[in-house]
Amino acid sequence: MYKLPTRPSRLALIALLFVSLYGFGQLPTADTWFMHTMGGDLRKATFSKDAVLFEYVGREGDPKMTEKMSVEKRLDNNLILVKSEKKSNKYILFQLAEAEDGSRLDIIPVEMGNEAKALAANNENHAVAEWKSLMAQSWYSPAQIEQLEKAPGLDEVSREDLMTSLQWRDELAQKLEAYFEANPDANQFIVYRFIDGFRNRKLVELGYNPFKRVVFNFEEKFKDDPELIKLLTEEVKF
Repeated sequence: MYKLPTRPSRLALIALLFVSLYGFGQLPTADTWFMHTMGGDLRKATFSKDAVLFEYVGREGDPKMTEKMSVEKRLDNNLILVKSEKKSNKYILFQLAEAEDGSRLDIIPVEMGNEAKALAANNENHAVAEWKSLMAQSWYSPAQIEQLEKAPGLDEVSREDLMTSLQWRDELAQKLEAYFEANPDANQFIVYRFIDGFRNRKLVELGYNPFKRVVFNFEEKFKDDPELIKLLTEEVKF
């Protein structure tokens, strides 16, 4: 059994991941996607036939804030093998999982290395381990980003929606256990980053903008609700 200490100041919430599988060798249906970073910046990913360009909005063209990865090969299971000139592991295998409505694209780093042929051979015609989805970066379409700008922040989350987003344990337990088995030296911080990623996806689905910079304190707001407080503060066990 693995046991994670409680972290009251940060909530363990989850979103249900959803994957829309599209044809072999096909890139996402949209060219441009956006992602909020933990530091509050907005990143942009632009897909073309032979490359993926990662930039920071407002810093486009800045070589220190820009990375262009060439698409070396497209495999089945929505996998693309890209080449990076900036990372120590030159080749990265990404899995692309697009929502059916086209509002979100999850980019999952499956494996990294310095031998392109080895990476392709190790993963071609093999299912990707489910726990890998914990590492997904969620990118949103321009239309979804526009909606997020108008959506309420965490300071306006209702009790019902907060309760819904706290029901994560059945969904995360097996993936987290498998992650720890594959990565026995993983620390607490990375686990809570995964949990926060699930939380943010779920809140976006519920119509909120979890990236909006607002002041909020769920424990203070719901201090007279013992059921909710228990969910907010109980230890994470599996």
